[in-house]
Amino acid sequence: MNPRTAATTLVTLTSAVTGAILGAVVQGLLESPTQIMLAALGLVSILTLTVISILTAREHAVDVAVNRLERQVTDLKEQSGMRVNLQHAEKIKRFTDLKDDPVTQLLLGAKRSILILDYISRTGEWPDEDINKDHMRKHHESVIKHVRASRPPIEYRRICQVEMDDTGQSSRMLLEPFERAQHTEAHDHYVAMLKLSQELVDSTMISIRVAAQRYPYKFIIVDGQSIVLSLQHFDQHRNLHLWSELIVEDAKAALLEVFMRIWRDLENRSIPFKHSESGDGAAAGQPTAGTAGLS
Repeated sequence: MNPRTAATTLVTLTSAVTGAILGAVVQGLLESPTQIMLAALGLVSILTLTVISILTAREHAVDVAVNRLERQVTDLKEQSGMRVNLQHAEKIKRFTDLKDDPVTQLLLGAKRSILILDYISRTGEWPDEDINKDHMRKHHESVIKHVRASRPPIEYRRICQVEMDDTGQSSRMLLEPFERAQHTEAHDHYVAMLKLSQELVDSTMISIRVAAQRYPYKFIIVDGQSIVLSLQHFDQHRNLHLWSELIVEDAKAALLEVFMRIWRDLENRSIPFKHSESGDGAAAGQPTAGTAGLS
């Protein structure tokens, strides 16, 4: 990406996200200081990480951006009184024991619900693909065991946002990236969760759906109390990569409501993820519901 294109991308992204946040404030969607503070943090994080992707050759600029974000997290702790931690991808990549991974432990402590907003590129790539694959496999297996063994049963719901190009979208376009992502750790987990749903008395306790990307977030909400917000960055090929995770273990209700509104909006625009075990067609089969409201 040349400097002119990079600058245009940054300006476009800045305008779009700023417009969305200001629009939400004007419409009264962000009604409390906590909500607005979080929106601001999200905005600054996006800008910071976009700048990092553009200035990767300038180590000093990267260090400054990282330090700025860490200061913002400290400010968030002090102003909100919430327990907030930031862990970088380099640390996550070194995990070998699930007990050392706070996100895994948070999920294994779930008693009522796990909501996960995921992301896949239109070429079938996941932001966390470069994380230790053995660790991710053990992480996914432990979550499946926890959901299977939980009494009373807990809800496990996942929506995967799919990157779209400018040519429009259809249910078929939403499902194509999963064909390319067959046999990846994340895709295998999706399939395993669908199989688990068939074992449950109430199969609706597990839901995996896909929707066109509308928000620059990837997050997890556990028991309506804790949230994990993934901060990501674009590489030179515009592929998203996990950069760090912001973990809030006792989130304020107003803060959570911001992300629950995002969740409900996408849920209303989503279609079911389906897996074809026969192998004819896609890893994600045809949707069983109408496709109105996908945009």
